[in-house]
Amino acid sequence: WILNQALQWKLDYGQILYSTAKTRLETIMQQIQMLSDAAEQTPNCLVELLSLLNTIASVSNINADMQLALVDIKYRFDTLFQYKVHVNAEEVKTAHLLETHWNDVVQKSRTKDLRLFDAKEKFRNETTLEVDQFLKSLDESKRALLESSSRHDTE
Repeated sequence: WILNQALQWKLDYGQILYSTAKTRLETIMQQIQMLSDAAEQTPNCLVELLSLLNTIASVSNINADMQLALVDIKYRFDTLFQYKVHVNAEEVKTAHLLETHWNDVVQKSRTKDLRLFDAKEKFRNETTLEVDQFLKSLDESKRALLESSSRHDTE
């Protein structure tokens, strides 16, 4: 009876671990795919460049956390395998390949960042010109306002 109860507990806990591991695996796979797709974009305007740079920064910022999550997922599936809890073989394979996929995304985002140097320079120059034009228009508006104000004071 005790052996049967222990086996049942192993199966019950195994199913709980499998359920959480599978959910986590699917979530991380989606996140990796989303970041990978976003890192492949080619910006045509400032908004798209900023979006791409945000993606690159996000990849860099979450890299350490992602590495820990990937180890956790792989460990969960290895534990299930070790205790002979039935799991989908394809999911185990995917769990072990996630680190490779993530490293590809990290490398892709770093490469994209380096290749964007000219685009960033171009948009930096355009933005500088726009700021200069805006400052000039502010000065003109200020002068017009002061002239208008001084005419009212003399009347």
